[in-house]
Amino acid sequence: MQDTNVYIAIVAVAAMALIGRIIINRNKKGDVVNWGKLLSVALALIAFVATFSLFDPHRALQWYKGEATLLEAQTSSIAGRRASAEIPRFASSTDEQHGLYYVLQVKTLTPTGYYRTKMPYGNTDTERSVEETESEHIAIKHTTNNFPITRNPADNEQLYIPIYLAQLANNGSVLVAMEQADENENGELPVAALRFTDQKLASIALRADSAAISDYYFVAFDDVRFGKNTTNYLIYKAIAGLIVAILIALGYLITEKVRK
Repeated sequence: MQDTNVYIAIVAVAAMALIGRIIINRNKKGDVVNWGKLLSVALALIAFVATFSLFDPHRALQWYKGEATLLEAQTSSIAGRRASAEIPRFASSTDEQHGLYYVLQVKTLTPTGYYRTKMPYGNTDTERSVEETESEHIAIKHTTNNFPITRNPADNEQLYIPIYLAQLANNGSVLVAMEQADENENGELPVAALRFTDQKLASIALRADSAAISDYYFVAFDDVRFGKNTTNYLIYKAIAGLIVAILIALGYLITEKVRK
């Protein structure tokens, strides 16, 4: 819901800027509106909103970092990135489980209908509110906004990743949480971190496949970095939108200069 409110605020600001531009044009030239300039402003505003909505700084940084190595894994999370040849492959329920990072080799991915928070597991957003009771004592009420595991992300879908049942290439199956955009990898998923399941995740695994691995699962998403950069990502999205809007405005100015 928080991100939705941000989008609404941006659209509102863009609309107000467009109206203000119309007024400025009319005040400068009487009843004559410079439609070319107005169109460029409108396109720039639309481009800003579209870029802000669609640009994903997290995935952009994953792509920029390139293939992950075990050396990097000693100092930072490498989950969600493309894997180098040295990352252990996991293709069977009998494969080693002593490491932290693996590349799942799978035959098929089946959605379980459940979603996992992109935040580090258990670090849900919590509101702290103060209420006054009848006895005039102060009570603290905690309200959890986002469940770690849910079937219905609703307006907060951008804060969750789907959980799949991965049929492993050799034998067995296991749960993996990852972004939907990574579904179509050719047999190999991005680097995934091995995590132990809780009762909820174990039951999801066994419901999807009674023979599935249920004491651990995989997360092919860098929830550590996402959790530390949620505010920064909004800033990066705004900067990307501003750059695109400026480029459109510069394009208009260059076109006008060439015409003259």
